Amino acid sequence: IVDGEARFGNVLNLMLSLCDLEGAGVAGMHIDDQVTPIKCPWLIGGLSSAVISQEEMVGKIKSVLDNRQDPDFLLIVRSQVLNTEYDRQGRYLTEQINRAQAYKKAGADVILCTGKSEADLRTVAQEVPGPLMTHLSPYSPKGKTPFRDFFDIGYQILTFPVTLLYTAVK
Repeated sequence: IVDGEARFGNVLNLMLSLCDLEGAGVAGMHIDDQVTPIKCPWLIGGLSSAVISQEEMVGKIKSVLDNRQDPDFLLIVRSQVLNTEYDRQGRYLTEQINRAQAYKKAGADVILCTGKSEADLRTVAQEVPGPLMTHLSPYSPKGKTPFRDFFDIGYQILTFPVTLLYTAVK
């Protein structure tokens, strides 16, 4: 599974990426709703750029679904509203749930959720149909929670982005 991020912007670039990835035999990718150029919150102290509109992202999801050649190619979709203007206004969790529900309704196979705490992730799991995925870090409070707890609250996939990089730097 490839982390496709925002796929360099528009739907055309997303379609080119889809074609390349399917041609290479990749099982799937995850994409997100950040504007480009993206800012990786894992690497720059938790700051994200702005996000595109929900409607634009739904269009991207539908484009992938309409154009994927392999029906088993997995599309994982994430909203990056955490650490954006929505977060500064205290609305990130509500916006993340709204977007995740819309992305699932548009046909995303898996929703990748982020949150500030296990409680946030639990709230999302109660509101958004699965399958669900989340990122963890052993260097964050969520990373101290036993894996089983995340499965128990409704997450089927856990990943640890940049953990090797953090370990190497540490």
